[in-house]
Amino acid sequence: MPKPESLNELHRLGGFVNDQHEGRKDQPVTGADLYNVAVQLDSNFASLRSESVNLRTEMNAEFKALRTDMNAEFKSVRAEMTEGFAAVRSEMTEGFAAVRSEMSRIPLRVAAWVATTMIGLIGVVCAIVAVVIVIV
Repeated sequence: MPKPESLNELHRLGGFVNDQHEGRKDQPVTGADLYNVAVQLDSNFASLRSESVNLRTEMNAEFKALRTDMNAEFKSVRAEMTEGFAAVRSEMTEGFAAVRSEMSRIPLRVAAWVATTMIGLIGVVCAIVAVVIVIV
């Protein structure tokens, strides 16, 4: 985006060209006139070139600062994510350990239930046999 002084220079150049040929519109342009206009245009392009170099330098500095800020933010986000995932991982490990522990107890519980049932059934069968023996 051109700076205000650049716009003033361009308006001044336009006025310079109009004023130079104001009284001589019916006369041909001389080589000196063309040379003067070319010198004026060249000086304006040199100033525009230096402004574009300055703008490019400023933009590069701003982008470098933005890149540095973004890298810092991404590093902090990565650190937070790592901490969060570590916490989730430890909770899941504890949960799986609890489930594994509970699952390892299931065969013992089933065996205890089967043994208790068998003892109860044997007691019932013995009672029935005793009753039958007594009756007979």
